[in-house]
Amino acid sequence: MVVGLFAAILAGAVLVFYIAQYRDSVNKDQQPVAVLVAQDLIPKNTPGSVVASQNMYTISKLPQSRVENGAITDPNALKGQIAAQDLYPGKQLTQSDFVSSKSSVTAPVTGYDRAISVPLDSAHGLIGYVHAGDRVDVMAGFNVIGNDGKTHPVLKTIMQNILVLDAPSSGSSSGLGASSQTENVVLQMTDEQAADIAFSSDNGKVWLMLRGGTGSLQHPEQVVTLDTLLFGVPPVAITNAFRKYEKQALKGGNG
Repeated sequence: MVVGLFAAILAGAVLVFYIAQYRDSVNKDQQPVAVLVAQDLIPKNTPGSVVASQNMYTISKLPQSRVENGAITDPNALKGQIAAQDLYPGKQLTQSDFVSSKSSVTAPVTGYDRAISVPLDSAHGLIGYVHAGDRVDVMAGFNVIGNDGKTHPVLKTIMQNILVLDAPSSGSSSGLGASSQTENVVLQMTDEQAADIAFSSDNGKVWLMLRGGTGSLQHPEQVVTLDTLLFGVPPVAITNAFRKYEKQALKGGNG
């Protein structure tokens, strides 16, 4: 009888403990949790800093049972992250919705900025010497027909202090003819600059110049021709040629 009584008391204690645990679990599931929810469309590759600064999310309190795995509860968790996919309004923001900005060259590209890939050989692109995070100046060279009907080479620095987003660590080949092999260097610039460098790459020759670190200085962008290089005078032939085109453009505009 004593053993039976003890067993009954033990079973009752276990039942009470189980009911208490169940009640706590139910209360916990119903306890509201503040989570981040997309308020506007968050396009793929949007930096987390932009999501936070432009209030592209709202904070909603949801029952624990409705909170998704990995739900983001702290806006600071968005720092250094970018959206891995399009996130639509009403979507709970989770850790799996974002990836580290270091894994994507498009992370710093916002507003009018663009990322453009430029094919360059090892010499013109400083392949192996230019790395992601470096700053470069961009030169473009063309052959221009002057008023004398002859072709004149001309080179100009067209951009300065451009950020390198990605670059190969070294050339893909070596030995004879390796300098003619092209590699892609990804640069960050404005949409207008991107159009300029695309035109220059297709119709001329592009050079990259590696800049120094903080405090690097620069002269105004300049034009280099045979006149400027050998005689130190303005590029007369090229200037005259462009004046001719300018007059034709103005005449056409007035017409």
